[in-house]
Amino acid sequence: MAHSFQREHSAVRRGVELGYWVFFIDRATTEIYTIAIDSAQGAREAVAHLLKCRCRKLLVLTGPRADPDSLRKLDGMQQALRESNVELPAENILEGHHVGAHAVRALSNYLAAGRPLPEAIFAFNDAMAISVLHWLRGRGIRVPQDVALIGYDGIDEAKQAGLTTFETPMYEMGVLATQVLMDSIGLPAGERKAKQLVLKGNLVIRETCGEK
Repeated sequence: MAHSFQREHSAVRRGVELGYWVFFIDRATTEIYTIAIDSAQGAREAVAHLLKCRCRKLLVLTGPRADPDSLRKLDGMQQALRESNVELPAENILEGHHVGAHAVRALSNYLAAGRPLPEAIFAFNDAMAISVLHWLRGRGIRVPQDVALIGYDGIDEAKQAGLTTFETPMYEMGVLATQVLMDSIGLPAGERKAKQLVLKGNLVIRETCGEK
């Protein structure tokens, strides 16, 4: 089983050739069995909610630019923007590397350059969103009164922080992955077929971005 962080595909293929039952969690590929989240749709719903709240001046904190999941979220975000005829300047897309400290540094540098505070921030994971939330409040910037904030994942800390987030069914993914492994025991390698399962999450609205 391979987690959603980047793996060498050659190593994965080698494992398959050796007869191992290999599949990805939260990584879309047609080569092997995958269990993934429709992250493009999740990002689309998150941004659509911000636009529904009449936020037009957005800032986005992404993961690594080459990360496939980040690219899918960017696609979903852009779709929501196109549907509302809203443009997002390239300088408002900041690389946060899915790490809170990186996200805070990117936002701090953005504002230090004299740019205005955006009306809303969409972070591609909750860890970045929560770090940014604490950083903003530590500087007297009110959330959501001065800037709205949405995360992505639905970790326990998001609920504690009152963070609006797109919640992904991580527990269900783990259960399904276990079922797949159990069902594959004793199955000849030649009968293991690549299959792609896509699960959907849901937007959970809390204090950091409710409807205005």
